Amino acid sequence: MTKYHLEDIDVDRFARQWLEGLDSDTASSRGLLDHKGMGPYFMISNIGPQAVEPDSSTDELVLYAVLAAFQNADFSGRHEEVWDSFEGHLDAAFHYANAIGRTGVARSLLAGVVRRATRESGGFSDQLTAASLKNDPAQIAAHEQEMAHILDRDVRAAHLLDPRVSIDELILSPELED
Repeated sequence: MTKYHLEDIDVDRFARQWLEGLDSDTASSRGLLDHKGMGPYFMISNIGPQAVEPDSSTDELVLYAVLAAFQNADFSGRHEEVWDSFEGHLDAAFHYANAIGRTGVARSLLAGVVRRATRESGGFSDQLTAASLKNDPAQIAAHEQEMAHILDRDVRAAHLLDPRVSIDELILSPELED
């Protein structure tokens, strides 16, 4: 049986309780499970909102960070169609996270923040978002506020894992240049 930890941070008890909750009818976004390849997105949709709260626990932030880093790496080492169970996916995510370490997970989270912060505004993604919000300035502003909270979650989780990793370092990194 896999013990869920990221280096010295033990989240085993929390992760097991969380896994049990995924089988309940109260888990959010259950409809994702009706579609091939969407299990990982169902899983992250059931920890992401908990971790976005300013008073999120260490366990919530670490579990989110592990799943997000694994997702950011396109589920490193797992073929897209491989889906055995929630537990199998979580095992693979923790295996990956421990392979890259706390610093690697922190860098993965902050790299996503940097990519979003440095992309050109008014691009296709922004146009789609605006159109989905009926080009309503109030709804667009509310969406941007929600996105700021989401980015804050990633910064807080990264800082928890390795406070030495900085956004400035990543912005100046040639690795992020396309």
